[in-house]
Amino acid sequence: MVSFSRLTIRNFKRFAGEHDIRLKGDGRVTIIAAQNGVGKTTTMDAIHVALYGKRGFSSLYPEGDFHKWLEAAYSVEGKGDRHILLALDIDDPIQGTIRISRTYWLMGEEYGGVEEEVGVEISGKPLPREPGESRTGLAERWIEDYLPHAAMRRFLVDGERLNDLDPKRIDDEIVRGIDDVIGIGLLHRLKHHLNSTKRSTLRALTPEDQIDSVSKLLDLLEKYKEEKGASKSQLEACQSVLEASNSRIVEIQEEIENLTREGGSKNAKLRLDYAIRQSELTSSRRDVHQHLMESLPFVVAGLPSDLSEWQIEEVIAEKRSSERIEEQVEFLR
Repeated sequence: MVSFSRLTIRNFKRFAGEHDIRLKGDGRVTIIAAQNGVGKTTTMDAIHVALYGKRGFSSLYPEGDFHKWLEAAYSVEGKGDRHILLALDIDDPIQGTIRISRTYWLMGEEYGGVEEEVGVEISGKPLPREPGESRTGLAERWIEDYLPHAAMRRFLVDGERLNDLDPKRIDDEIVRGIDDVIGIGLLHRLKHHLNSTKRSTLRALTPEDQIDSVSKLLDLLEKYKEEKGASKSQLEACQSVLEASNSRIVEIQEEIENLTREGGSKNAKLRLDYAIRQSELTSSRRDVHQHLMESLPFVVAGLPSDLSEWQIEEVIAEKRSSERIEEQVEFLR
Protein backbone atom coordinates (compact mmCIF):
# COMPACT_ATOMS: atom_id res chain seq x y z
CA MET A 1 0.00 0.00 0.00
CA VAL A 2 1.34 3.41 -0.98
CA SER A 3 1.47 5.89 1.92
CA PHE A 4 2.71 9.42 2.58
CA SER A 5 5.56 9.33 5.08
CA ARG A 6 6.90 12.88 5.40
CA LEU A 7 6.07 16.44 4.37
CA THR A 8 8.86 19.01 4.10
CA ILE A 9 7.95 22.70 4.29
CA ARG A 10 10.29 25.67 4.01
CA ASN A 11 9.25 29.33 4.39
CA PHE A 12 5.56 28.61 3.80
CA LYS A 13 3.10 30.71 5.82
CA ARG A 14 3.62 30.05 9.55
CA PHE A 15 6.46 27.57 8.88
CA ALA A 16 9.57 29.81 8.84
CA GLY A 17 12.72 27.93 7.93
CA GLU A 18 12.58 24.20 7.14
CA HIS A 19 10.22 21.79 8.89
CA ASP A 20 9.70 18.04 8.48
CA ILE A 21 6.24 16.74 9.39
CA ARG A 22 5.85 12.99 9.88
CA LEU A 23 2.64 11.75 8.26
CA LYS A 24 2.82 7.98 8.47
CA GLY A 25 1.24 6.21 11.44
CA ASP A 26 0.15 2.71 12.32
CA GLY A 27 -3.35 3.04 10.87
CA ARG A 28 -4.69 3.26 7.34
CA VAL A 29 -5.94 6.83 7.76
CA THR A 30 -3.91 9.82 8.96
CA ILE A 31 -5.87 12.49 10.82
CA ILE A 32 -4.36 15.88 11.63
CA ALA A 33 -6.20 17.38 14.60
CA ALA A 34 -5.29 20.62 16.34
CA GLN A 35 -6.74 23.87 17.60
CA ASN A 36 -7.70 26.65 15.23
CA GLY A 37 -4.79 28.67 13.88
CA VAL A 38 -2.15 26.01 14.42
CA GLY A 39 -1.74 25.15 10.72
CA LYS A 40 -4.05 22.28 9.71
CA THR A 41 -5.28 24.00 6.54
CA THR A 42 -1.73 25.18 5.78
CA THR A 43 -0.53 21.58 5.94
CA MET A 44 -3.30 20.42 3.60
CA ASP A 45 -2.52 23.26 1.17
CA ALA A 46 1.15 22.28 1.23
CA ILE A 47 0.33 18.66 0.33
CA HIS A 48 -1.92 19.67 -2.57
CA VAL A 49 0.58 22.16 -3.99
CA ALA A 50 3.54 19.81 -3.48
CA LEU A 51 1.79 17.15 -5.55
CA TYR A 52 0.04 19.17 -8.25
CA GLY A 53 1.32 22.75 -8.13
CA LYS A 54 -1.00 25.34 -9.64
CA ARG A 55 -3.58 22.65 -10.50
CA GLY A 56 -3.80 21.63 -6.85
CA PHE A 57 -4.18 25.28 -5.81
CA SER A 58 -6.97 25.86 -8.36
CA SER A 59 -8.97 22.93 -6.98
CA LEU A 60 -8.80 24.49 -3.50
CA TYR A 61 -9.23 28.14 -4.51
CA PRO A 62 -10.97 28.27 -7.91
CA GLU A 63 -11.15 32.09 -7.96
CA GLY A 64 -7.65 32.73 -6.60
CA ASP A 65 -4.47 33.95 -8.29
CA PHE A 66 -1.70 31.38 -7.75
CA HIS A 67 1.28 33.75 -8.00
CA LYS A 68 -0.26 36.36 -5.69
CA TRP A 69 -1.16 33.59 -3.26
CA LEU A 70 2.46 32.36 -3.23
CA GLU A 71 3.76 35.88 -2.65
CA ALA A 72 1.40 36.24 0.31
CA ALA A 73 2.25 32.73 1.58
CA TYR A 74 5.98 33.44 1.93
CA SER A 75 6.87 33.44 5.61
CA VAL A 76 7.53 36.91 7.01
CA GLU A 77 10.35 35.39 9.07
CA GLY A 78 12.00 33.68 6.11
CA LYS A 79 15.71 34.33 5.59
CA GLY A 80 18.01 34.16 2.59
CA ASP A 81 16.71 33.78 -0.94
CA ARG A 82 12.97 34.31 -1.28
CA HIS A 83 11.75 30.82 -2.09
CA ILE A 84 9.20 28.28 -0.88
CA LEU A 85 9.94 24.55 -0.78
CA LEU A 86 7.18 21.94 -0.57
CA ALA A 87 8.18 18.27 -0.77
CA LEU A 88 6.36 15.02 -0.08
CA ASP A 89 7.99 11.64 0.62
CA ILE A 90 5.99 8.56 -0.40
CA ASP A 91 6.65 4.95 0.60
CA ASP A 92 5.96 2.51 -2.24
CA PRO A 93 6.49 -1.20 -1.48
CA ILE A 94 7.51 -1.82 -5.12
CA GLN A 95 9.49 1.25 -6.21
CA GLY A 96 10.83 2.30 -2.83
CA THR A 97 10.88 5.86 -1.49
CA ILE A 98 9.54 8.48 -3.90
CA ARG A 99 10.12 12.18 -3.32
CA ILE A 100 8.06 14.82 -5.13
CA SER A 101 9.29 18.37 -4.59
CA ARG A 102 8.39 21.83 -5.82
CA THR A 103 10.46 24.95 -5.26
CA TYR A 104 9.02 28.37 -6.00
CA TRP A 105 11.47 31.25 -6.47
CA LEU A 106 9.83 34.60 -5.71
CA MET A 107 11.82 37.12 -7.75
CA GLY A 108 9.31 39.95 -8.08
CA GLU A 109 7.51 41.24 -11.14
CA GLU A 110 10.54 43.12 -12.44
CA TYR A 111 12.54 39.86 -12.65
CA GLY A 112 9.90 37.56 -14.07
CA GLY A 113 7.58 36.95 -11.13
CA VAL A 114 7.53 33.36 -9.85
CA GLU A 115 9.60 30.47 -11.20
CA GLU A 116 8.80 26.84 -10.39
CA GLU A 117 11.15 23.87 -10.14
CA VAL A 118 9.51 20.46 -9.93
CA GLY A 119 11.32 17.20 -9.46
CA VAL A 120 10.62 13.52 -8.87
CA GLU A 121 13.17 11.15 -7.34
CA ILE A 122 12.80 7.39 -6.94
CA SER A 123 15.15 5.89 -4.37
CA GLY A 124 17.27 9.04 -4.60
CA LYS A 125 17.55 9.01 -8.40
CA PRO A 126 15.79 11.46 -10.73
CA LEU A 127 13.46 10.23 -13.45
CA PRO A 128 15.27 9.31 -16.68
CA ARG A 129 14.41 11.77 -19.41
CA GLU A 130 13.89 11.06 -23.07
CA PRO A 131 15.63 13.16 -25.75
CA GLY A 132 13.89 16.49 -26.22
CA GLU A 133 11.72 16.07 -23.12
CA SER A 134 11.74 18.72 -20.41
CA ARG A 135 12.22 17.86 -16.77
CA THR A 136 9.05 19.70 -15.76
CA GLY A 137 6.87 18.05 -18.42
CA LEU A 138 8.20 14.59 -17.53
CA ALA A 139 7.60 15.14 -13.81
CA GLU A 140 4.06 16.46 -14.30
CA ARG A 141 3.07 13.51 -16.52
CA TRP A 142 4.63 10.99 -14.15
CA ILE A 143 2.85 12.44 -11.11
CA GLU A 144 -0.52 12.41 -12.91
CA ASP A 145 0.01 8.80 -13.99
CA TYR A 146 1.15 7.70 -10.54
CA LEU A 147 -1.32 9.70 -8.42
CA PRO A 148 -4.21 10.99 -10.57
CA HIS A 149 -5.49 14.30 -9.28
CA ALA A 150 -9.14 13.21 -9.50
CA ALA A 151 -8.39 10.22 -7.24
CA MET A 152 -6.31 12.12 -4.68
CA ARG A 153 -9.06 14.69 -4.17
CA ARG A 154 -11.06 11.90 -2.52
CA PHE A 155 -8.22 10.91 -0.19
CA LEU A 156 -7.15 14.40 0.91
CA VAL A 157 -10.08 15.91 2.81
CA ASP A 158 -10.09 19.18 4.76
CA GLY A 159 -12.81 19.11 7.40
CA GLU A 160 -13.17 22.90 7.22
CA ARG A 161 -14.01 22.73 3.50
CA LEU A 162 -16.71 20.06 3.50
CA ASN A 163 -19.26 22.73 2.55
CA ASP A 164 -17.26 23.47 -0.60
CA LEU A 165 -18.09 20.08 -2.10
CA ASP A 166 -20.16 20.65 -5.24
CA PRO A 167 -23.30 18.46 -5.06
CA LYS A 168 -23.70 18.80 -8.84
CA ARG A 169 -20.43 16.94 -9.37
CA ILE A 170 -20.78 14.36 -6.62
CA ASP A 171 -22.12 11.77 -9.10
CA ASP A 172 -19.04 12.17 -11.29
CA GLU A 173 -16.79 11.88 -8.25
CA ILE A 174 -18.51 8.65 -7.20
CA VAL A 175 -18.14 7.24 -10.71
CA ARG A 176 -14.42 8.05 -10.74
CA GLY A 177 -14.03 6.44 -7.32
CA ILE A 178 -15.72 3.26 -8.53
CA ASP A 179 -13.49 3.31 -11.61
CA ASP A 180 -10.41 3.41 -9.40
CA VAL A 181 -11.68 0.59 -7.19
CA ILE A 182 -12.53 -1.82 -10.02
CA GLY A 183 -9.41 -1.01 -12.03
CA ILE A 184 -10.72 1.23 -14.78
CA GLY A 185 -8.58 4.02 -13.39
CA LEU A 186 -5.56 1.77 -13.93
CA LEU A 187 -6.56 1.41 -17.59
CA HIS A 188 -6.50 5.20 -17.95
CA ARG A 189 -3.02 5.32 -16.43
CA LEU A 190 -1.85 2.53 -18.74
CA LYS A 191 -3.18 4.57 -21.65
CA HIS A 192 -0.92 7.45 -20.60
CA HIS A 193 2.05 5.07 -20.42
CA LEU A 194 1.25 3.69 -23.87
CA ASN A 195 1.08 7.21 -25.28
CA SER A 196 4.46 7.97 -23.73
CA THR A 197 5.91 4.78 -25.22
CA LYS A 198 4.43 5.69 -28.59
CA ARG A 199 6.10 9.09 -28.49
CA SER A 200 9.44 7.52 -27.58
CA THR A 201 9.19 4.96 -30.37
CA LEU A 202 8.32 7.59 -32.96
CA ARG A 203 11.27 9.71 -31.88
CA ALA A 204 13.59 6.70 -32.10
CA LEU A 205 12.43 5.89 -35.64
CA THR A 206 12.57 9.49 -36.85
CA PRO A 207 15.71 10.89 -38.49
CA GLU A 208 17.62 13.29 -36.26
CA ASP A 209 16.89 16.29 -38.47
CA GLN A 210 13.14 15.68 -38.13
CA ILE A 211 12.90 14.93 -34.40
CA ASP A 212 11.90 18.49 -33.54
CA SER A 213 9.16 18.48 -36.18
CA VAL A 214 7.78 15.16 -34.96
CA SER A 215 7.84 16.39 -31.36
CA LYS A 216 5.92 19.52 -32.34
CA LEU A 217 3.38 17.44 -34.27
CA LEU A 218 2.89 15.12 -31.30
CA ASP A 219 2.44 18.11 -29.00
CA LEU A 220 -0.11 19.57 -31.42
CA LEU A 221 -1.91 16.23 -31.52
CA GLU A 222 -2.20 16.15 -27.73
CA LYS A 223 -3.30 19.79 -27.71
CA TYR A 224 -6.03 19.17 -30.28
CA LYS A 225 -7.20 16.08 -28.41
CA GLU A 226 -7.58 18.17 -25.26
CA GLU A 227 -9.39 20.89 -27.20
CA LYS A 228 -11.67 18.24 -28.70
CA GLY A 229 -12.51 16.91 -25.23
CA ALA A 230 -13.15 20.42 -23.92
CA SER A 231 -15.32 21.23 -26.96
CA LYS A 232 -17.26 18.01 -26.46
CA SER A 233 -17.93 18.88 -22.83
CA GLN A 234 -18.97 22.39 -23.85
CA LEU A 235 -21.25 20.95 -26.54
CA GLU A 236 -22.92 18.65 -24.00
CA ALA A 237 -23.44 21.61 -21.68
CA CYS A 238 -24.92 23.66 -24.54
CA GLN A 239 -27.21 20.77 -25.47
CA SER A 240 -28.47 20.63 -21.89
CA VAL A 241 -29.13 24.38 -21.99
CA LEU A 242 -30.89 23.96 -25.35
CA GLU A 243 -33.15 21.22 -23.98
CA ALA A 244 -34.01 23.35 -20.97
CA SER A 245 -34.71 26.34 -23.25
CA ASN A 246 -36.96 24.24 -25.51
CA SER A 247 -38.91 23.01 -22.50
CA ARG A 248 -39.32 26.59 -21.32
CA ILE A 249 -40.51 27.66 -24.79
CA VAL A 250 -43.17 24.92 -24.74
CA GLU A 251 -44.32 26.07 -21.30
CA ILE A 252 -44.54 29.70 -22.45
CA GLN A 253 -46.50 28.68 -25.56
CA GLU A 254 -48.99 26.77 -23.41
CA GLU A 255 -49.35 29.78 -21.11
CA ILE A 256 -49.99 32.04 -24.13
CA GLU A 257 -52.60 29.63 -25.51
CA ASN A 258 -54.38 29.51 -22.16
CA LEU A 259 -54.35 33.29 -21.89
CA THR A 260 -55.62 33.62 -25.48
CA ARG A 261 -58.38 31.12 -24.84
CA GLU A 262 -59.50 32.96 -21.71
CA GLY A 263 -59.14 36.31 -23.46
CA GLY A 264 -61.23 35.10 -26.43
CA SER A 265 -64.25 34.29 -24.27
CA LYS A 266 -63.90 37.63 -22.51
CA ASN A 267 -63.67 39.45 -25.86
CA ALA A 268 -66.84 37.72 -27.13
CA LYS A 269 -68.71 38.80 -24.02
CA LEU A 270 -67.43 42.36 -24.45
CA ARG A 271 -68.60 42.42 -28.09
CA LEU A 272 -72.07 41.20 -27.07
CA ASP A 273 -72.33 43.81 -24.33
CA TYR A 274 -71.20 46.48 -26.79
CA ALA A 275 -73.91 45.48 -29.32
CA ILE A 276 -76.57 45.62 -26.61
CA ARG A 277 -75.40 49.03 -25.41
CA GLN A 278 -75.23 50.29 -29.00
CA SER A 279 -78.83 49.19 -29.63
CA GLU A 280 -79.97 50.89 -26.45
CA LEU A 281 -78.11 54.03 -27.47
CA THR A 282 -79.79 54.05 -30.91
CA SER A 283 -83.21 53.68 -29.31
CA SER A 284 -82.42 56.51 -26.91
CA ARG A 285 -81.34 58.72 -29.80
CA ARG A 286 -84.62 58.00 -31.60
CA ASP A 287 -86.63 58.98 -28.53
CA VAL A 288 -84.61 62.16 -28.07
CA HIS A 289 -85.07 63.07 -31.74
CA GLN A 290 -88.85 62.57 -31.45
CA HIS A 291 -89.01 64.81 -28.39
CA LEU A 292 -86.91 67.43 -30.14
CA MET A 293 -89.15 67.49 -33.21
CA GLU A 294 -92.55 67.29 -31.49
CA SER A 295 -92.79 68.33 -27.87
CA LEU A 296 -89.75 70.44 -27.31
CA PRO A 297 -90.63 73.40 -29.62
CA PHE A 298 -93.85 73.98 -27.72
CA VAL A 299 -92.03 73.75 -24.45
CA VAL A 300 -89.39 76.20 -25.62
CA ALA A 301 -91.96 78.66 -27.02
CA GLY A 302 -94.13 78.44 -23.98
CA LEU A 303 -97.94 78.17 -23.81
CA PRO A 304 -100.03 81.39 -23.60
CA SER A 305 -102.54 81.74 -20.84
CA ASP A 306 -105.31 82.06 -23.46
CA LEU A 307 -105.02 79.46 -26.21
CA SER A 308 -107.50 81.50 -28.36
CA GLU A 309 -104.65 83.84 -29.14
CA TRP A 310 -103.10 81.13 -31.31
CA GLN A 311 -106.46 80.64 -33.16
CA ILE A 312 -105.93 76.91 -33.04
CA GLU A 313 -109.45 76.06 -34.16
CA GLU A 314 -109.20 78.36 -37.20
CA VAL A 315 -105.82 76.84 -38.10
CA ILE A 316 -107.20 73.32 -37.81
CA ALA A 317 -110.27 74.21 -39.91
CA GLU A 318 -108.08 75.84 -42.54
CA LYS A 319 -105.81 72.80 -42.56
CA ARG A 320 -108.74 70.47 -43.08
CA SER A 321 -110.12 72.70 -45.81
CA SER A 322 -106.78 72.61 -47.60
CA GLU A 323 -106.72 68.82 -47.37
CA ARG A 324 -110.24 68.56 -48.83
CA ILE A 325 -109.34 70.87 -51.70
CA GLU A 326 -106.29 68.73 -52.46
CA GLU A 327 -108.39 65.58 -52.42
CA GLN A 328 -110.97 67.08 -54.80
CA VAL A 329 -108.30 68.28 -57.22
CA GLU A 330 -106.74 64.85 -57.13
CA PHE A 331 -110.13 63.27 -57.85
CA LEU A 332 -110.77 65.51 -60.87
CA ARG A 333 -107.42 64.52 -62.36
